[in-house]
Amino acid sequence: MLEMITSKLERDFKEIIEWLDSNRWNPDNFLHGKETIGKFAGKRELLLFWLCYITDRVKPIEVVWDKNWKILDSIVKDLDDKGEFSQKDVISKFEKISKEMRSNKIPIYPADRGHIINTICILNSPVKDDDGYPLWERGSTISDSFMNFLKMALQRARQMDKPITYIAYLLWLLSYRPSLSGKWDDVKGKIERGETSREELKRAIVGATNIEYHNTSFMTNKRLWASVRDLKKSPCLLHVLEENLDENLYDWWKGLDEKELRLPGDVWNDRFVRKFLNEVYDIKEKSSKKIESKLEEKRKNNVPLPEYDEQFDSSISFMRRICNLHHVWPSICTLCPLSKNKDINKIKSLCLR
Repeated sequence: MLEMITSKLERDFKEIIEWLDSNRWNPDNFLHGKETIGKFAGKRELLLFWLCYITDRVKPIEVVWDKNWKILDSIVKDLDDKGEFSQKDVISKFEKISKEMRSNKIPIYPADRGHIINTICILNSPVKDDDGYPLWERGSTISDSFMNFLKMALQRARQMDKPITYIAYLLWLLSYRPSLSGKWDDVKGKIERGETSREELKRAIVGATNIEYHNTSFMTNKRLWASVRDLKKSPCLLHVLEENLDENLYDWWKGLDEKELRLPGDVWNDRFVRKFLNEVYDIKEKSSKKIESKLEEKRKNNVPLPEYDEQFDSSISFMRRICNLHHVWPSICTLCPLSKNKDINKIKSLCLR
């Protein structure tokens, strides 16, 4: 009897997760409506999305996607208006706004500032091959250069056994390598000494057609995989890619099997495992790598599971986004299935419109 109940719980949970995930990314629901997609207008916003994700560490949603967005937008705009700029110019921009960030309690951690500076500088001066030719075109703006980087990554990925993983790897090298830590003076010193990922990027782009992905920090980087997931699944971002990629390349990217996407969590995993995976699937691991290994074992034993592991993120993201908006939109609790004040008609309009 207990086994029958457990099996039904697993099947029901599988259906719930897949339902949440499919509706989370449905372009017809209000989170991704035409108005929202229209506001996410083009290449500039795509770059800002990428840079903001670098700052997304233990901060409220309004800090990352409102305050940090405005700060980074101002920096990118000033650099684009300048046309030609150096690493020193980018560092100077961040130092000028550091006082403003402190007074407004907008922490962009020193390491994140360093990673953004390295990202902008690499995009500003693309990596060259052994013959001195740039591996992607600079473009007239930084956002043009980022789009050209993505085009190059997508084109190269078509030759790879794991295309999504390869694209994530190049983006990780662009923005999260070398690993930076410490106070601002330490981070600034490393940047000024030329500690970048240029050589690693060159090897990954012009080297062997298949890469062994052993680096743990790459495979478990929450911000990286969450942003790659959004590039693959978000109607807003797909809209930008569709506008800027040739049709064949866009269709190839959109049609890729999403099973390569990884669980984008660290603290998230801990909460999720305790509340869901532990009780439903008896999985007590806390690292995403070990969780994925356990889930794969269960799939081999025909345990009902969502189609791919990343779908599990939908349940947490769905609730977290609602709760984070409560202070500016109190009535949003009526959209939460777990709220005493829920309104079933509003919940249906959220997910099934």
